[in-house]
Amino acid sequence: MKALIFFGILFSLSSTYAAEESRFHLLNMKCEPESASDLAETSPQSPPLSVDDPGTPGCNKWEINFLMNGDITKNEKTWDLPLLDINYGIGDNLQITYEVPMVKNQTEDSNQTSVGSSKAGLKYMFFEDEESKVQIAFYPQVEFATSKENQDSNTSGSITTLLILLSKKLSETPQGDLILTTNLGYTKSTNPNVVDTAFFAAGLGMPLYKKISIMGELATEQALKKQDDVRDQLVKANIGVMSPITKNLFVYGSVGQSIFSSDEKTHTYVLAGVRVLASGF
Repeated sequence: MKALIFFGILFSLSSTYAAEESRFHLLNMKCEPESASDLAETSPQSPPLSVDDPGTPGCNKWEINFLMNGDITKNEKTWDLPLLDINYGIGDNLQITYEVPMVKNQTEDSNQTSVGSSKAGLKYMFFEDEESKVQIAFYPQVEFATSKENQDSNTSGSITTLLILLSKKLSETPQGDLILTTNLGYTKSTNPNVVDTAFFAAGLGMPLYKKISIMGELATEQALKKQDDVRDQLVKANIGVMSPITKNLFVYGSVGQSIFSSDEKTHTYVLAGVRVLASGF
């Protein structure tokens, strides 16, 4: 009898809560109508930055990025040529992601090209407050070897990343919003050459001119233990721009530099790409 009373009270509370408009969302399979906007897309996001936003492509929508990404030091250049980044929206607040690069590594003595590691992820925007303009998402990702050669090597293994993404609109202008985005993450590695790492990034985006947006970020990666008597650390800054060509085609780019790197090298970062939006099934 007590159990029946308990479940009756629990059901009543759940019904009352469900009747109210909640800021927390389960999977929303109902496709809400999209409102067209003439304002610049100012959310700091990946790409062109490292920091990512909680937003998803939308219900049954594709977002496909084709980009070139470079990490340049005095004696070495590493390029993703190209990097293919495919995203699909399930409902209005869930996104599945897959990306894979063709990696080109150039040094004074060698020039090697190979298929890089694949990355798959699931972004879930579980909180949205229209009043305070805050969005929060959970974004787990798994990175794994793509080629058979890398899968069979002694250094193969996966890297699991757990990310919390948050964005907030700080103010608005006639051309677009001023938006802050922050990320907090942790990576767990089974690859013997990669140690567990903590990650934090913060970005600020604003309109530059009409539909052109400018965004900047400060990001850091901190290894949680030493490897070969060195604890890997990186602090970097990037600045990026984004602009639509048509309703479903965007171009973007970014440049940046390391502020501190434990390898005692100065890293210069460059990125350029296009984004294609399309309706799904």
